[in-house]
Amino acid sequence: MSLLMVNLVIMWILGATGAAHAGQAPPPEAIRLYIFTAPAPPATNQAQKEETDLKERLQAVQDMSTWLRDKRKQTVTIVDRREAADAVVEVVAVQHAPGMSLAERTAGYLHGPRYDMWTVRVKVTAGTFSNEVARQGQFPLLAAEGAADNVDHWARTNRNQLIAARPR
Repeated sequence: MSLLMVNLVIMWILGATGAAHAGQAPPPEAIRLYIFTAPAPPATNQAQKEETDLKERLQAVQDMSTWLRDKRKQTVTIVDRREAADAVVEVVAVQHAPGMSLAERTAGYLHGPRYDMWTVRVKVTAGTFSNEVARQGQFPLLAAEGAADNVDHWARTNRNQLIAARPR
């Protein structure tokens, strides 16, 4: 008998919360973003460096897309076509600045960067508006996720203008 009562109470609670959620407004429409990186023109003496840079930028695009798709509050949606996007996000550069070596750190050298720093530079374009954002992190993934967080904040801040500028 007590198991039946517990089940009935649980069903009643779930039903009450479901009814409360039914009266809520639908979630706001998400901003559509297209994220890409342009391949650099091939250089004759730096072909290997350019390919490494392209791989790092492509990885940053993937990391940013993954972070924005996994976001709990869906403020943005990643689209596959540039024409369907409200704003275009281009990963311009991924830069690496090496930190101190282990020998420098253990020798008591106190000045200078202790860890490697990665910087992801992103250009956001919506219509005639264009802005560049850069984020740093100790790993490329952290820098890319930080840049994605900046883009998400920008999309939330400019949501009304972006939706108003959509073609009807």
